[in-house]
Amino acid sequence: MRPTPGAQPAAFATGSGRVQSLAIDNVHLRVADRIGKPKVLLCSYSPASLVNSFVDEAGIVSLKPARHYVDYVCRLCDALAADFYLPFASQAAFHRDDSSWANRYRTTYRHLEQYWRSATRLLPPYTDIDLADLTYRSTSPGQYRPMGPERLAALTAERAGAEEAAEISAADIAGLRRKLNVFRWLLCLIFPRGFAFALGERHLRYDGLRGRLCDADAASGGCGDFVVSVPKLTMTEALRNNHLSDLGITMFVRVRLLRRLDPRKIYALFVLFQFDDYGHLRSGASLLRWVGLAIRYTLLLRLPVPRPENHHP
Repeated sequence: MRPTPGAQPAAFATGSGRVQSLAIDNVHLRVADRIGKPKVLLCSYSPASLVNSFVDEAGIVSLKPARHYVDYVCRLCDALAADFYLPFASQAAFHRDDSSWANRYRTTYRHLEQYWRSATRLLPPYTDIDLADLTYRSTSPGQYRPMGPERLAALTAERAGAEEAAEISAADIAGLRRKLNVFRWLLCLIFPRGFAFALGERHLRYDGLRGRLCDADAASGGCGDFVVSVPKLTMTEALRNNHLSDLGITMFVRVRLLRRLDPRKIYALFVLFQFDDYGHLRSGASLLRWVGLAIRYTLLLRLPVPRPENHHP
């Protein structure tokens, strides 16, 4: 957006989760209404999650269709009474051999146009808004500047080679076991047969009852209820950076369902990882601090209303 002194509208940026939308509804909306400025919403409209990563014997098991995300943005626009919606952060395309399948399941601008049901004006991606008079100029798809195909192919091949050459160490296995054992009894209750991680050719089965992570074979009961396939280097990076929940936003992590199972239970597994990644379960005090902050910034926060602007001749 191109700023202009004295004529700036209220702009909101949010992710695609429920917490962010509640925060906007209860905080920013009141401020925007009181200062009486036009409202511009910037929001992602495509999922970065495992919603389309589940596979069974019949094919892909999708948790949400593209229209769900368009409807979410429309509801958010209506709740904010936004004048303009500027889509962003959702123009990714996938070129790895293990992620190109996801291109068929992207939520695209075409879906926005097809399912748009809000009174808010829908703008194309890559749009400049002049804040003086709210006119705008959009970049046409023909003028996009994607990475050159040779450079893209080289980077993709380089990463694929690094993934293939990576090794899962005993320390990595111990780190993954520690992560899982934080929720050991809960996972034992939800997945009593256990589940496995496929790391290259190696399959590691987690047994919640015993708190063990060992090579999967017939003697150990196979792979359990499902198998999470993760590239080796990706897994080691997630573990060594203590952010296992990041695996839940990639398109090259796949989950193969081996039994009839609600995929939302597996989705919840990655939500649990996030609690540990950010230290919310380090102690009772840490958990209470997180709950307090969530309540404060979601429901109770009151932002000060900006003072009237002084215009100089």
